[in-house]
Formats: sequence, structure tokens, C-alpha cells
Amino acid sequence: MTKKLDINCIQKSDLLKLIETGEIINSSLNLPEVLEKVLQTACSVLDSEASSVILLEQNSNYLVFKTATGEKAEEIKNVRMKTGQGIAGWVINNEKPTISNNVEDDKRWFREISRIINYPTRSIICAPVQVRQKIIGAIEVINKKTGEFSTKDLSLLMLFSNQAAIAIENAKLHKEAGLEIKNLKSQITKPFKIIGSSPQIQKLFDLIETVSKTESTVLMRGESGTGKELASRLIHSKSMRNGYPFTCINCSALPETLLESELFGHEKGSFTGAIARKPGRFEISNKGTVFLDEIGTLSQQIQVKLLRVLQEGEFERVGGTETIKADVRIIAATNENLEKAISEGRFREDLYYRLKVIEIFIPPLRDRKEDIPELVKYFIEEQKKAMGKVISSIEPKAIELLISYEWPGNIRELKNTIERAMVLGKSDVLRAEDLPSEIKSRSIPAISEFSLKSAEKNHIEKVLRYSHHNKSNAARLLGISRNRLDRKIKEYKMAT
Repeated sequence: MTKKLDINCIQKSDLLKLIETGEIINSSLNLPEVLEKVLQTACSVLDSEASSVILLEQNSNYLVFKTATGEKAEEIKNVRMKTGQGIAGWVINNEKPTISNNVEDDKRWFREISRIINYPTRSIICAPVQVRQKIIGAIEVINKKTGEFSTKDLSLLMLFSNQAAIAIENAKLHKEAGLEIKNLKSQITKPFKIIGSSPQIQKLFDLIETVSKTESTVLMRGESGTGKELASRLIHSKSMRNGYPFTCINCSALPETLLESELFGHEKGSFTGAIARKPGRFEISNKGTVFLDEIGTLSQQIQVKLLRVLQEGEFERVGGTETIKADVRIIAATNENLEKAISEGRFREDLYYRLKVIEIFIPPLRDRKEDIPELVKYFIEEQKKAMGKVISSIEPKAIELLISYEWPGNIRELKNTIERAMVLGKSDVLRAEDLPSEIKSRSIPAISEFSLKSAEKNHIEKVLRYSHHNKSNAARLLGISRNRLDRKIKEYKMAT
């Protein structure tokens, strides 16, 4: 700010009020309460009728009246105007305070505010609020009760703006510290760890390390229960966005209208039950990561809005016209064949390619069975802590059964199986008899499973999964023609 403070002009009584306000700021983190006290003191010292704190709204081109005092305090709270509008907008843009003792003759005055709240405005004095060398808003005092605002008043108002800045900074640092503590606690209580040493998992580790250093959009592919969310959390925790929110949304869990509101927020009155404005996940996850699970279930309408977020980094709330900026990284996940969904007209091709900047395939558990003993050990230790139960070991036969099983539910099913066995088990050794019947029935592989035909069928199924059931790509990987692959699929009665 270019205006120099004239401390000598401050009377003793005013100085005592400033000191009193400073004590409140240092003893409270309730931002609305502290700002209101600053404004009340400013009105008293400057002998004025009303005052307000106006802040730049994050991720938008608007100013919002955050706190106010005076006859119309409640009416003006949360009133918004475009950046640059009004005397406050001028002060923020020019980074210097100003006095306007006759607003009717001041071209900078935005008379629409007075009209909206039905309040006659005669004079305004305004000073910028600065935090960390950045102007974040302004403090405005309205209508001198006797006479006109003076340069002395301006010097006093700048002191009040400094107090408002301290209150805002304290509240911001407190909020950031809370988020950091919450993030650290979540990492301590729920470590983002992928268990395994198989070649597939080692390849996944390497890819996560590389991807976490970028800002690129990621598409996670893999069956349900393979750990797509865990891999996404790991990417976030290793990225520059760690410390900011990681938001997980299951796109199939909510109806379309609720999902749209959950993602993009809504304005008051935009639909039945919208009793207040609500920010969406993209808005509250600013600078963080948004994980969209079951992305293939999105409606066409939401797909269009998501595409705009990816392309332009902006959106509007449901029922609103204000453009909100979205500084988020998107990681999407699906167990669906999106290529098939595109051919059927259920999924936008342009959105598919925007999501698929980097594609990560999480292998099913049946393709990395060498990791099962390590996973079992990990889940036993995890459940021992949760249950307070002592399990000294697992018998070899139980491990053999677990390895022979195909795990259609993948790691999630294995974890639940171990928990069930530990709950029902009667000894400190996890035994084969503690396992579910569908796993115990796999004790001896059928002779047919050792045949060449069985091996060929299993290999074709594995390649089809790897290529996301794209038959042309699968045929190329297998080194056979597409027609021959179709015959094999028909011969082995495989699902496609």
C-alpha cells in the first residue's frame, strides 16, 4: 500500500480501542466474530453508520461482502459484485486507500448495492486488506455521521485493515494446520501401501512413482476390488498436491441430480431441498485431487460438464451462472469396457481421451498369485491389531487353498476372507477348516486344468483382460488373426 500511516494523529482513546481489538484477535480464531469486532470499533472511532469487509472470492472473478455492521448488516452479507466494480473494487485493483465524501458524483461508486439493500449511501472511506504481500480484499466504512471523512480517518482505517488482515491470516493458518494434521493422521492410521513383490506390482510401483511427479489426468483400469482407489491415493500422497484434499466419489452411488450437485455444487433454490448455496467437491478440493470411481456410469449431461472441467478448468454450480475455477487433478477409475460404451453411445469419446492421458491397469489377484502369502500376512497383522486377537501362524494347507482360488472379488475378497477366518477360528493358528466352503472346495485342481487346452484358454482370457477386451489388440498380442481369436472364444465359450 502506498499510503503512509500517520500514527501521531491517533488519540489516546482510539489507541486503547485498537489495542482492545488486537487482544481479541490474538485470543480468538472465530473469524466472523473477530472481523465484526474490528468493524464495530472502526465505526465507533470513525463516527460512521456502517462498515463491511469485502473479500476476493477464491477461484472466481467476484468480490463478496463477508462481514458487515450497521442497519443493513444481514442484507448485505454475501452480496457479490464483479472484481473491479465499486469503490472497493477500485481500491483492490489499485492497491491503495481512498476517500469519497460524495459518492453520487464518484464514477467509481456501484449504486446497485445501495439499491439492492435499500440503503442511502452518502460517503465512503475504503482501504485494502493485505495478507502476505497480496491484496485479498478491502475494509469499507460508510456515511460519516458528522462532517466528512478526513486523511486522519484514512490513517485510522488502514490500521483497522491491518487488524482485519491479521484475523484473516490467523484463521487461514489455523485451517491449513487443521487440514495438515487431518492429512497426517489419515496417513498414519491408514497407510497408502500396496502389498506385493510380483513383476506386475513392481511395474505398478514404478509407474506410480513416474505419474505422481506429473499433473496429468489418470485413468485407472481394473476389476472391482483390485485397489484402484488405493493406487490413486498413493499417487496423490507422492505428488505436489499432498497436503491438500483427496476427494473420493463413487459415480454410481448417487442419482444423477444428487451427483451433479455433489460434484459441482448448487445455488440456493436451484431445486427442491436446496435451502442454501452448497459448494461442490471440485470447489472444496481446490489444489487437491478428485478421484472419480465408476466413471463409466456418468450421465451424458454430467459427462459434458466434466469435459469442460478437464479442458477449461471451470464450471458453474447447479442453478448458477457464476464461473468457478477448478484447480484439481482428476483420477478416474472404471471396471467397465469404456471402448464398448463409446461404440454403444453411452460414453463420450472426447471425454474418454481426455481422461486417458495416462492409463494404469491394476492386475487382478489371480494374475499375481505369488503376492497372496504376503497379502495374507499383512491382513492378519492388520486384523490382529483391530481385534486384539493373537494369531501366531497360518497352516501351509490354508495358504495352498488361498493360492489355488481364483478370487473373483480380488484383494477386497481376500481381506474379507481373512477377517472372517480370524473371527470364526478357535485357535491361534489360522487353519484350512476356518476358510469358506468355496475356497476349501478348490483343494485339488481338476486334471483338466493341467491340459494344453486349459492353458490356452487361460492365456487368451488373460490377454483379453490385459487389452480391455479389445479383440483386435488381443489378436495382435497373441500373434493370431482376429477371425481365429473369435473361433477360440466361441470354442472355449468365453465371455466377451
